[in-house]
Amino acid sequence: MKDKFLTWIILKLTQVCNLNCTYCYVYNRGDSSWKTRPAIISHDVINQLVKRINEHCERNNLYDFGIEFHGGEPLIIGIGRFREILQTITREIPTINLTFVIQTNGLLLTEEWVDLFEEYNVGIGISLDGPEQITDANRVDHMGRGITHKLLAIIKKLREYNPDSFSPGFCCVVNPTLIAGDELVRWFSQQEIDSYDLLLPDGNYINYPAHWEGAGSYSDFLISAFNEWFQMGARAPRIRKFEQMILGMFGNEIRLDSLGGDLKGICVVESDGGITVNDVARLCGGIFAKDELTIFQNTLDSHVTHFEIDELQELSDKCKSCRFLSSCGGGNLPHRFDGVSFKNPSIYCEALYNLSEHIYTRVKETLPESAVLQE
Repeated sequence: MKDKFLTWIILKLTQVCNLNCTYCYVYNRGDSSWKTRPAIISHDVINQLVKRINEHCERNNLYDFGIEFHGGEPLIIGIGRFREILQTITREIPTINLTFVIQTNGLLLTEEWVDLFEEYNVGIGISLDGPEQITDANRVDHMGRGITHKLLAIIKKLREYNPDSFSPGFCCVVNPTLIAGDELVRWFSQQEIDSYDLLLPDGNYINYPAHWEGAGSYSDFLISAFNEWFQMGARAPRIRKFEQMILGMFGNEIRLDSLGGDLKGICVVESDGGITVNDVARLCGGIFAKDELTIFQNTLDSHVTHFEIDELQELSDKCKSCRFLSSCGGGNLPHRFDGVSFKNPSIYCEALYNLSEHIYTRVKETLPESAVLQE
């Protein structure tokens, strides 16, 4: 069953970043809307947001709600201001079970930040694309310098400081031209990183990712990574993409937007209070690049009707008839855009299909014959 109500927001605390990643959908893929918004979120926006969350949860009888702090780089806001925000939200939303997550590039993390996250039970996500020859090719500061060595040193220091609570998850944007999938999985294991996701670079049919030569190389990469992961057995790290695709094959609902998760359940709130459906969709232009909704004038779930989410998410006939639809969900919505419509397979369709077929075969091989349904 699809999400009936919005239960999660991505909250943009800042519109600025201390990095200049080449593939970033905010700064280097054609979206300049961040320039018109406040660099740092205001007290007024936070105060109005908590009112909207309370209204939304009361109206829909919700007792759980999630907030993912994002940017730009959210830690630029400063630890004092972030503590104020957490205090305001928890004080003004006392009857709702709140889940907090922050997505950061990690370069500003300190022991004080880790203590604050532990105090308010904030989950940590860190962007890391792999070894230096991978990460430093795209994840650079504003002087063009790579940051991997510095980030790994910070992670090591914070693990030593608080080994019990500092256990972040990681997001990795894959680059099959620079490293094979199995090699990357082994590298993460060598760093003792046991939870991460493999993300496909953002792009669509009118704005392909850099160095695009088709989905074939991503197919090879993902299958290689899956094979390395799968053979690890009980020693395997948690790789969200693989776990979710397997769960989908067994009939579970996938909520990840990167695997076709229902966008009625999530929205983005910008630093000025603007509401949008999915900030990556700004790459598609048109209504998605405009700021027409705001928490000062609209409800949190106003994006559902404004953007006609159900119609927007309608799958192509190819996806509807695909035997592996439950595994990939049609892919990430912005990756389906052709300049007119989203009713297309993802630009990564070949890779997602081949990976799904491979996962199905590998998992099926591990089951006793009596447990395998006849096709």
